[in-house]
Amino acid sequence: MSNFMLTPISKEIEELSIELGFGPILSVQHDFLYYKGDSKKELDKLITKSYKLKIPIVCMPATEIFLRHVIEKTPVQYLTGLEHIHHNDSLHQVRGGLDQVLGPLMYQKKKIIIFSFADILHSTNRAKLLSRIRFNIMVCHKYKVPVSFLTLGSNKSDLRSSKDLQTFWRLIGGKNEEVGLK
Repeated sequence: MSNFMLTPISKEIEELSIELGFGPILSVQHDFLYYKGDSKKELDKLITKSYKLKIPIVCMPATEIFLRHVIEKTPVQYLTGLEHIHHNDSLHQVRGGLDQVLGPLMYQKKKIIIFSFADILHSTNRAKLLSRIRFNIMVCHKYKVPVSFLTLGSNKSDLRSSKDLQTFWRLIGGKNEEVGLK
């Protein structure tokens, strides 16, 4: 299983990752590109760069409208952080970013949702975030949207062993084969 990090690779992080049971470390700007925001022009520039470098883009949309644009009109395959799109939940349900419209659309467009352990680790309202993640996992399983659970950490302290990640993922409703990216 590969370990995705949002930081340049250092020897120390690489050695620690191998000790924790991961395969190679994939880092931002070298193995994948990371976009966070809602600017269509910036994303288009990053897509052009992605084609030149022949590496994928992981996108964290900031708004529901931008999420829909990324799903329908861009070649971005990996989406993360959908739980952060809505600031407040509805009175009667959790607003995790996915719904009965976006679920089948993501399946049809072959998009993959990445859930980040570092987001959970650094969250100020962990209970709310975990409930939104569980909701999104249920929607993804219902509509057969591929999901993955990765570290996506930004420093050495974000790393955990691969077995710890698998156990935690099963606790919040995921399946073993969804840990890591194939």
